[in-house]
Amino acid sequence: MSLLAAAVVGLGGVTGAVFGIGQEVPQIPSVIQGVVTTFHHPRHPGSHVVFVSNDEFLAKSYLSLLADSGAKTESIDTSQIETLPTVNPDLVIFGSGVSEPEQLEFSPTVLKFLQGDVKVMGIGSLGSSVLEQVEPFSPIGFRHAIGVQNSEIRLDARLDKRFSAGLPTDAAFKLYQEDALTPATGLAVFDEGSLSLLGATGVAELGDPGGCNGHTWPVARQGNDLFWGYSLPGTALTSQGALLFENVVLAVLHDDFQQPFQQQHYKDPGSYPGDALGCLFSTNEYRLPVSATGAIKVVVKSTREVLLSAAGPRALDSYSVHGISPSLLIPVTPQSLDAGQDWVITLSYSGPMNSRTRIDYDFTLSYPSQDASPGRALLLTLLLLLTCLLGVLSTVYIARARHLVLPVGKGIWAIWPWRPNQPK
Repeated sequence: MSLLAAAVVGLGGVTGAVFGIGQEVPQIPSVIQGVVTTFHHPRHPGSHVVFVSNDEFLAKSYLSLLADSGAKTESIDTSQIETLPTVNPDLVIFGSGVSEPEQLEFSPTVLKFLQGDVKVMGIGSLGSSVLEQVEPFSPIGFRHAIGVQNSEIRLDARLDKRFSAGLPTDAAFKLYQEDALTPATGLAVFDEGSLSLLGATGVAELGDPGGCNGHTWPVARQGNDLFWGYSLPGTALTSQGALLFENVVLAVLHDDFQQPFQQQHYKDPGSYPGDALGCLFSTNEYRLPVSATGAIKVVVKSTREVLLSAAGPRALDSYSVHGISPSLLIPVTPQSLDAGQDWVITLSYSGPMNSRTRIDYDFTLSYPSQDASPGRALLLTLLLLLTCLLGVLSTVYIARARHLVLPVGKGIWAIWPWRPNQPK
């Protein structure tokens, strides 16, 4: 009976393992990644800064400010980008003094490094386009940037005190030395009303913050990433502009590493009742991790006309509809999935608004996904290992038991040798 029980247990263990593996083969990569994420110990903050640029003067002008504050600094040109994972800096700065610089392309190894436990700062249009690659649909990437013609800014009243140390918090000041003949041109993130709703933090704002026309931020932060909209050299900074640059970079360097933006702000399938649009939030975005083919379904119930749009990893993956209570049914093809998993659903209102305007709506979302959560990944992996081990141990037990019941005779050896001091 014991042999029969062992055989049943062993067979069940092996069968269970095989069945589990067969059922989860499509999810093995995400399972492994989930387990790695579960046990991943975050990197400790440091002060090693690398500036990537073909503009040596620009790089050195900003690095000198950080070196004076105690940071370890170095610069490399764009031909050395592949060395970044080996150099392993704590912060990588990308920038160029050219108004229309070359677009950088990253290998999978370098892109994975930049999306991991490293902080990334984008300066000017080159830096903005890099942030867009590191964090697809990033609220501080090139997709949200507009051109600006001056550098007179005002710090956000809610700003981290480390950022504003030594700077006026109740008055505007210039970041760069400029006059009517030499304006400070650059880029700023346009938030359409609320940068915080997009998951980012505004640091320095241009113009009057009042009204319903949105806000422009030439300096902003989103998690591990920093946006500095001007590609002018650091030698053109005012004393207050130089201090803000140092404050922002050093504060972020000393902060713990944060999860990538998508992981923090992905929306799960389900209903989101009571959301709203209005004067200070004319656009809301919902980010999705779509990891299987099928269809994305979005249903909005509203009393006003709104614009519902969706954008996927390819230019072809763009859809929109305008009206009262709009809805979208979006196909997710193998070609879309091969290009990436990140989608963004946008709901916006462009009608007349005042300070009391509020457009309530209900939002329902469904989409295909095979991603395993870290907890499920850990449980699944442990179960597979346990069942395999149980099957192996049971098989060994059966084999040894069979040998034990055989009579010991000529040509047959007992598994447990008899010794003279042992009872027969």
